[in-house]
Amino acid sequence: MFSSLQVSRRSLLLGGGLLGLAVAGCGTGAGSSTAEPGPTTPGTVDFAYEDVAVTVPARPRRVVVMEGRGDLEFALLAGWTLVGVRNTSAPGERPSGQYAGLVDDAVPLLDSAEDAPDVEEIAALAPDLILVRANNWRMDAFGNDVLAQVAPVLPVEVNRPGFREDMTAQLAQFDLTARADDALADYDAAVLAGRVALAALGRTPTAAVLATQMAETGSVRWYTNKLATTVAADLGFAVLGLDPADVQGDRTLSLEEIGMVSEAEFLFHQTPEPAPVVGVPTWDALPAVVAGRATTLDPVLNNGLALTATAIAERMTVALTA
Repeated sequence: MFSSLQVSRRSLLLGGGLLGLAVAGCGTGAGSSTAEPGPTTPGTVDFAYEDVAVTVPARPRRVVVMEGRGDLEFALLAGWTLVGVRNTSAPGERPSGQYAGLVDDAVPLLDSAEDAPDVEEIAALAPDLILVRANNWRMDAFGNDVLAQVAPVLPVEVNRPGFREDMTAQLAQFDLTARADDALADYDAAVLAGRVALAALGRTPTAAVLATQMAETGSVRWYTNKLATTVAADLGFAVLGLDPADVQGDRTLSLEEIGMVSEAEFLFHQTPEPAPVVGVPTWDALPAVVAGRATTLDPVLNNGLALTATAIAERMTVALTA
């Protein structure tokens, strides 16, 4: 990770936060027992945010996350103790990218089949809260009713362009505004560093943000209103196609239409490596690609809050200074 996120990790460690997360004993033999055992702290929160209204523990002590991206980030930002983590974007792998090193190695990595969580495995951990991304909850991706029989389920908004508001408003319901403020301070520091690098160019560069991992199927997505476009705009780029009113947040381009982003001096595209779009003639002909100014964004960066936004800002800043 780059410098400002390292500062964030250190400050959270010193504050008894993210790096101190450990597995609470549950009598199942899964992982080590390093957190203080005992019942959930008394008290509940009537959590209400947009279409979500649930009653959950005010200070949960045994948390399971169902996707391992934005839901994981919410737990980390809140400083809650994790007892199980699923990783649907990379089944069988520990959380990486912006979350590398933030989840104690003793926390069990759970079965991560996208549409078939092992409910018995989750129940054996005796969680007092299960975190899910709000969109997954709306789609009933993991079986809301079944999970609710194990523990209260908290759906959280964690992958929208208005991440500041989402993060602050949701953490505030647990009296955790200070944690949101700390995370945003780290993000703002990363943005400031990026703005300094951008100012050194002496102009306002244009940029386009895309998802290109589906190029093998004949198309890419041009982001118009996503987390990454918010970050690019905060850094000071003139973001091609930016439309804060676009609820969908992207538009599909065929490979023949890729030239629509030819005005971009910088390209940021979400894709695993090696990028399947490389070698597509219309992509290779883009001026930013020819000039070596096409930067990949790990797909894990499309879902999160301030930690993810900070990682995106740092990645984009590196592209400016390369």
